[in-house]
Amino acid sequence: MFLHSNNFANELPRIRLQGLDELTLYQVEGTEQPLSGKALMEVGIKVNLRGDFQSTIIRIQKLIDERE
Repeated sequence: MFLHSNNFANELPRIRLQGLDELTLYQVEGTEQPLSGKALMEVGIKVNLRGDFQSTIIRIQKLIDERE
């Protein structure tokens, strides 16, 4: 994620992911508890970028799916 410029530290919208399995759990770097694919697609991930030209990498790992 890269922020080119931001006016007066406005909060950015959450990033809503696509194409995930709704029932699978995913571990998002920086969060303590795993999140479901459904939550990541509907609620999204909050990104804390405030200043001009800030960037971040968010690692998301699919956890073992017990249905497989």
